[in-house]
Amino acid sequence: MPRLLFRTRLRLFAIPVLFLGCVSVAFLASLTPRAAPEDFDTISDNRLHGLLDIYPPFENHSADTSSRGKSLRGASLPLITLNDGELLVRVGEELLRKRPNNAADILTSAIEGKHGEDTVLLHKRAWIRAEVQRQAGPAIDDYIRIIQLEPKDSLAHYSLGVLRHLDLNVEAALADYSEAVSINAEFSYAYNNRGVLYKDLAFYSAALEDYGKAINLAPADPFPRFNRAVLHSQLRDFVAALSDFEAVLALSPNDTDAVAKLSRVRQHLDTTAP
Repeated sequence: MPRLLFRTRLRLFAIPVLFLGCVSVAFLASLTPRAAPEDFDTISDNRLHGLLDIYPPFENHSADTSSRGKSLRGASLPLITLNDGELLVRVGEELLRKRPNNAADILTSAIEGKHGEDTVLLHKRAWIRAEVQRQAGPAIDDYIRIIQLEPKDSLAHYSLGVLRHLDLNVEAALADYSEAVSINAEFSYAYNNRGVLYKDLAFYSAALEDYGKAINLAPADPFPRFNRAVLHSQLRDFVAALSDFEAVLALSPNDTDAVAKLSRVRQHLDTTAP
């Protein structure tokens, strides 16, 4: 009889505990912020510009390039000498033959020899290391060396930012992109990438400002328009998102991702129309 009484009391005690547990779970769930639609608010939506090979193998590197000026969305291009050109032709030939290790070895021999302070060769080796050999660490070392030799090399700061961004070193990447645009205010790729960082950090006004600068500097570049459209969608400014996605498709009609997102934006506008 005492054992039966104990079991009855235990069951009566368990009922309110179970009830309170369910209420607590429901309360905590109600405090969880509701996420934005996943097709508008994921890191995968960001379109990031990568490293720039400013001396591709098909260029005539032996030509006079003393007035290269600015290109590649505002990147400041270092000058190349005749000796640089001859070396880069050999490097380009090795790359075309799919022998990147040989190409890197040619550059390393020159850099460790009498061309140790040649930022052009360091740029080329860094690009090969990062993009072809997939050796981000040595490439970062090369870009740091370039900046030590030429602190105002905006392309080196940008490239270092790209590699640190991909490595999720957000604070350093933000500083690198900022330095690139402080040196060269026309560097649209750096504005776009910095905008991506600001967006991921939830600094939305700063992101929109950087995307706007990138668009003004390079109107034919679809990346900053796409990124801004995604952010407008996340912020529920679907009218602005509609305009940007339409502009992306005017530049890139076969962009299936933009087509799908534009369709979602139109659905939101249709459902919220009076």
